[in-house]
Amino acid sequence: MRIHGWYKRAAALGLLILLAGCASLKPQTDAGKLVPPPGQGYAVLAFTLNSLQPDTGDANLVFSGAGIGGNLYASENTDYIRAPGKVPDDKGRLTFAALPPGDYTITHVYGYWGMPDTLGQAGMRNVISLPRQDRFSIRAGEVVYLGDFHLNMNFQPDVVLSNQQARDFNHMQVMWGVSDFSNVQVQLLNPGSK
Repeated sequence: MRIHGWYKRAAALGLLILLAGCASLKPQTDAGKLVPPPGQGYAVLAFTLNSLQPDTGDANLVFSGAGIGGNLYASENTDYIRAPGKVPDDKGRLTFAALPPGDYTITHVYGYWGMPDTLGQAGMRNVISLPRQDRFSIRAGEVVYLGDFHLNMNFQPDVVLSNQQARDFNHMQVMWGVSDFSNVQVQLLNPGSK
């Protein structure tokens, strides 16, 4: 009976985590404006990727600062960023994090993809790991667009930082319901020494 109760609590906790994850897919807005929680700011970052096997590629980006750490996730198979007009959508995720004021650093990015074996089944999982030193700052009440962090997963993996404001603001409008961008500051990631 004790085991049954433990499973019940674990299932309830899992459901709460799932619901919290779903709730965090879209930031808070008010009258069409992004509104961070009190005492925090929003960091908005496009995390795009491509791999040798698009059906299996995914990645994690690790950041730390202001006494906390976190990570952002993107999947090449299931995530997309809605591009304007007839431009094809990009693979990845427009992410955001509600953070306390401070200076932050993206410290690492990990990429994963599977290569099929000779029978076409899922084979070995390839892993890449790139240390980073990309910096950004957040102030309370601020919304900062950091640009695009694009991970190329191939035999010579690398990261390309760029400004994809037109695409990403379109995604915010279409998918997040943002119609007023007056409080969004463009502060592209500052690459540190590698």
